[in-house]
Amino acid sequence: MSSQSKIIGAVVAFAAIVAIPVILLQRRAPLPDDKVSRLALAAMTSDLRGLMLAQETTKRIRGRYVVDPEMAGHISSLGVTKPVISLSDSGWAATVSHQTIPELRCAVAVYNRNPLKRFAKSGEIVCE
Repeated sequence: MSSQSKIIGAVVAFAAIVAIPVILLQRRAPLPDDKVSRLALAAMTSDLRGLMLAQETTKRIRGRYVVDPEMAGHISSLGVTKPVISLSDSGWAATVSHQTIPELRCAVAVYNRNPLKRFAKSGEIVCE
């Protein structure tokens, strides 16, 4: 085999090794597109954004995050379940769902691992 064919073979093998995990990580079921689901998604993401602000304010005032969203001053929207918050040493994570579409969940994590998407960035809201 010539050196050129070895290089081409190595490049193809490298591309396959990189492409397979990327494709597998991006395979997720598409989110529903009907009006009710979109409204539920909007309410859940809005609640999680509000929870992030409430938790940051609580951290500044008390010096720590809290497990109870009401202690942080968070109020859930109509139909959105109360956030389930888990604390870690350096941050927190929360998940919510909607009463009309319980199979649809949204989550956010700040300085912690997101419960729904392992490689989500800190503060990124993920729904599935």
